[in-house]
Amino acid sequence: MSNPENPHRDEQVEKLHQFAATAGLEAELSKPHVIIPGGMQSITKSASKLFSIIAPTRKLFLLDGNVCQIAKENGILKVELLKSAAACSLFEKYVHFVKPEKNPDGEIQYVPTIISKETAEKYLTAEERRLLPEIEGIINCPLLAERNKALITVQGGYDSATKLFVTSEETIPLVFLSTAIDVLKYLLQDFNFQTPGDRSRALASFITPVLKFGGFIKGPIPADAAEADVSQSGKTYRQKMVAAVFNETCNVINKAEGSGVGSLEEAFSTCLVQGKPFIQFDNIRGKFSFQKLESFMTASGFFDARPAYSKVIRVNPAKFMIMISSNGYMTTPDLANRSSIIRIFKRQGYQFKQWERDGEVKGGMLDFINDGQPLMLGCVFAIVREWFEKGKPRTAETRHDFREWCQILDWIVQNIFNSAPLMDGHKEAQTRVASPDHTFIRAVAVELAAEGRLDVDIRARNIFEVCEEKDILIPGLTGEQKHNEDTANKVIGKIMGRLFAKVETIAVDTFVVSRRVTTETSSAMNPYQTRNYRFTRAREEPHETKSQPSQ
Repeated sequence: MSNPENPHRDEQVEKLHQFAATAGLEAELSKPHVIIPGGMQSITKSASKLFSIIAPTRKLFLLDGNVCQIAKENGILKVELLKSAAACSLFEKYVHFVKPEKNPDGEIQYVPTIISKETAEKYLTAEERRLLPEIEGIINCPLLAERNKALITVQGGYDSATKLFVTSEETIPLVFLSTAIDVLKYLLQDFNFQTPGDRSRALASFITPVLKFGGFIKGPIPADAAEADVSQSGKTYRQKMVAAVFNETCNVINKAEGSGVGSLEEAFSTCLVQGKPFIQFDNIRGKFSFQKLESFMTASGFFDARPAYSKVIRVNPAKFMIMISSNGYMTTPDLANRSSIIRIFKRQGYQFKQWERDGEVKGGMLDFINDGQPLMLGCVFAIVREWFEKGKPRTAETRHDFREWCQILDWIVQNIFNSAPLMDGHKEAQTRVASPDHTFIRAVAVELAAEGRLDVDIRARNIFEVCEEKDILIPGLTGEQKHNEDTANKVIGKIMGRLFAKVETIAVDTFVVSRRVTTETSSAMNPYQTRNYRFTRAREEPHETKSQPSQ
């Protein structure tokens, strides 16, 4: 059929094919052809045809109205905004560009051409780019989702409902509920959690991503805040394990705070735009005050991210899980209230267990997860299926600002895992991490315990000596002030005065600190008061162990 806009179009296309045959371009013309803008061909028509051809391939997408692709960097897939220079060649994978040209007889014919960066930019900004599917993230494992009141598995490419690109087509095995419970508990056996509530929150971290990314939890989820007393306790390792269950690695941020190029805000924005679901602020030292993150944790709808050398890109916070690790977590009350704090204490002399197969040691727990990742995800799916089949129940728990997440996961840890209530001990943890004074005295207690100096009387000057030797931040002191003994002792005295204003004993995590005031006499026979402090360890909870499940 002839083209009504150009009755000679079919004849011209035939001539184009004849030309291609003589030039060896048959493969190029097997692709649909697109006439580039110019003359009688508008940008609108040209872009409409280009994107109507590309859209069904699910290879290019829109992120907040920006054309992007799934790219690989160092073996890791990420979302990458498409620039005009790259678009010139990338578009040619899907279409063959042609332009009209007069032959010696004055007839219009269509000849092959390539597009310039300027033309590519016109396509990238044309309204017709919105024919492309919208993307909000990328994940390397299948997900569970609810469709028509039934559970389905989302896998193998782009999913229009979640707007996630699922890179995996792996079949996730069905796992008995009892096996799933045993395996997930087994994964945590190496960790010395401060309380049973901390252990319940660690179990919840395995389940939360499926519930959030699959749309079962509509509201915000808290940051997984892993806190340890000393290095090598396993705080970061546990978070890596959570990501590994989902065939992911953490997108790690360890930059200084601030704004501009190279800042914490810029690094966070870059991670958001890349679309990888697990973002980890690793090994935070001192006070962690990041207002941008606080806003992100409660953002409804979309959130503005600004990567380096880029305009603002809006992202969906629902597609990310935030992780924070620290040996002494101190933050603002707002961020504390938006965190799930999971505290671990190092077990002195303890060696993390190795897993074996056929009598051969294969590695640690992270290797165990990576080796059987589909099975591990199957265990998480089994837990979610049980909750779903029970009618998606919730408890009446109100001890966290994120009620929906809290109540769903509280029901799961208590009724499926038979573990402690999710929020047990959490309010105390939130209060402590939001208090510079309590965080400071905890840091001192940790160092005294490491030196074997618990259960002995010490004074403020001894506390300064510990701070000086172990580089402990004294709240209110900066720069050289913290090295001035007289100044530091006065500040420490004020801190202790605030802590013991109305009591003689305080509890900080697993430590108890008591103050004893005595009256002594100087050489001039003048009475004066001395204040001695004693740090002791509270009784620790027994540690649960599990035998290795078969894999």
